[in-house]
Amino acid sequence: MNKENHNRFKAADWYNSFQNIVVGGAGGIGSWLAPFLTRIGHTLYIYDDDTIDQTNMAGQFYNQSQIGIRKTDAVKLNCRALNGANLISTFGRYDKNGLTSPIMITCFDNMAGRKLMFEKWVTQKDRELFLDGRMLAETGMIFCVLPGQEDNYRAELFEDSEVADAPCSLKATSHCGALISVLLTNALNSYLGNKAMKADIRILPFRYDFELPFFTFNEIELTPLEPEPDELTTTA
Repeated sequence: MNKENHNRFKAADWYNSFQNIVVGGAGGIGSWLAPFLTRIGHTLYIYDDDTIDQTNMAGQFYNQSQIGIRKTDAVKLNCRALNGANLISTFGRYDKNGLTSPIMITCFDNMAGRKLMFEKWVTQKDRELFLDGRMLAETGMIFCVLPGQEDNYRAELFEDSEVADAPCSLKATSHCGALISVLLTNALNSYLGNKAMKADIRILPFRYDFELPFFTFNEIELTPLEPEPDELTTTA
């Protein structure tokens, strides 16, 4: 990695804290996220078992010549061409034997993949940060989960069958996927900056939503969870 490429941002508080990060998904979000993170200097372990088809040209960071090849192979090629670095290892479907890392990011387009990756992150005693990006054509959200917030995040998970299916012609756009990737990158930078400064100077929201048609960007505050019935106390 040529660190001269970093001269324009190497004074940032988050710089020089390069991480090994497991990323789930190389589609509408992950294909944009990978160049941002590798350009900073992070090493990625990306999981996706899909191949690129014509419909992916609407919202994913691929070109026409890459149709028919595996998304993970194309991501590796694109990052190497853009950043001049070979910082990506690629894998197929994420399963119970998938790799873990203290910082993990899910960009999957299904809840089952999110749940599996999250619960794998939870098993790590040295876990630090779990990031989740979700999108439709013109709306999106990110979650930034720290140790101690696991149950809050579980409350934001549901079954894939409960997801209202959007029309096929209104599911993805490049600018929305890229924007979510920018927010995920900034969330990672905020976490690493705070860690380097040993102070919570930068904002790291638990949940952040946006709706592009209305130009609204909102931080959703962490809501205290209701105690389970057996945790309730009574007084005489």
